[in-house]
Amino acid sequence: MKSRKLLFYVLFSLTITGVLTYGFIQYEGLTSYEPKNKGNQFIEVVLRIDFAGVRPTVSQSIISNTSISVLSLLELGGHNVSVRWYGELAYVQAIDGVWENKDLDGYYWIYYVNGAWGDKASNLFYLESGMVVEWKYETPSYA
Repeated sequence: MKSRKLLFYVLFSLTITGVLTYGFIQYEGLTSYEPKNKGNQFIEVVLRIDFAGVRPTVSQSIISNTSISVLSLLELGGHNVSVRWYGELAYVQAIDGVWENKDLDGYYWIYYVNGAWGDKASNLFYLESGMVVEWKYETPSYA
């Protein structure tokens, strides 16, 4: 009976350790970054901003000689951006005076890269040449 309890506690401890380790690895992947282009070549990225009819949609090509983040792309494009910081993570609240949940009720700024939802804070997602970034003022799909 004691050996079964011991075996149970060992297996339980290993399971908890594995879950915590996996969670830590996933957290590190979401909050760390490494720019791929360190200034040795130019990158060209397309920026689109869909204001959901509040303003006309913007589309522009931006060239940089260093790797840039999704957030930096907005700033390089000459857009006025209001950001709320959560530690080292940036959360975009407004672009060019269009505020989340204000101009249209329940609408927020969400970014996509090459059609896929951004999986990191916008200041931690670094871009490569040829990527298309689209900021959409929309109701989140989970709402």
